[in-house]
Amino acid sequence: MTPRSGNGSRTAVKERVRVRIRVRKRRTFRRRRWLRRLGLIVGLLGVGLALDSIWVVTEIERSMQAARADIERGAQALLEGDVDSAETAFLLARRAADGTLGALDHPAGVLARVLPGLSDDTSAVRALAQAAEKTAEAGSELARAAEITDWNGDRAAVLEPGGRVRLGPIAEAAPLIERAADVLGEARLILEPVATAGIRESIAEALASTKDRIASSEGLTRSAANLARLLPTLLGGDEPRRYLLILQNLNDPRGSGGFLGIYGILEVTGGRLGLSHLHHAGELPTVPPVDAPRDVRRAYG
Repeated sequence: MTPRSGNGSRTAVKERVRVRIRVRKRRTFRRRRWLRRLGLIVGLLGVGLALDSIWVVTEIERSMQAARADIERGAQALLEGDVDSAETAFLLARRAADGTLGALDHPAGVLARVLPGLSDDTSAVRALAQAAEKTAEAGSELARAAEITDWNGDRAAVLEPGGRVRLGPIAEAAPLIERAADVLGEARLILEPVATAGIRESIAEALASTKDRIASSEGLTRSAANLARLLPTLLGGDEPRRYLLILQNLNDPRGSGGFLGIYGILEVTGGRLGLSHLHHAGELPTVPPVDAPRDVRRAYG
């Protein structure tokens, strides 16, 4: 009985070992199959991200080119007095800039933000898209101001025959022009800290040229905003104004341009300008001599 019992134990042990080996093989097989599936999934994800990246890059380039072209077309239409076309172009530019920002928020775009060699390019492109969005917004404000003043590319309809300026449209357009200048300032501040070093040459060139154009546009728009804000007061919108008008005679040169030979009094009330007479400088009323320094008396006594 004992030998049989020993043989039975050895058989049971061998069976348990075989079972364990089968279990290990099965687990190893399952682990390898899982790893293969994982590798396949990672590979598919890699291919998907690569295709996504191609799409994102294509979309970004297309959107940025469209935004820039629409802004230029809108600015040209505004200069020519085609306000409707300008408004449409600026609206399309904003949509194109939004498309660029949307592409950058795509998974492949998000990945590009952290990848070495792409993060700086991505940051610069994002700044350019945000600046384009602001520039298009400023253009829309200027188009609204042009519509209010009936700008036709040559002059605004606020200038009427007979020396009268309609002050109402100017006062109404002034806040819009000032808003446009402020928005261009925001665009300039977005681009200001972005360096051109370490990014692709095409992006660096676009960044440098955009910085210059926005700074120039902001300066011009700020000057126009100041003029629109001051004109109603200067042109007698609140009370009558009187200005000394002096004409220079270039046939008798002076350091300032010419001899101040003709003068008149320009009167302005409610935007209406009036100039009654022009007089020769010799007709100026006599005034008592002024106490001038010796060298001035010697030169001009």
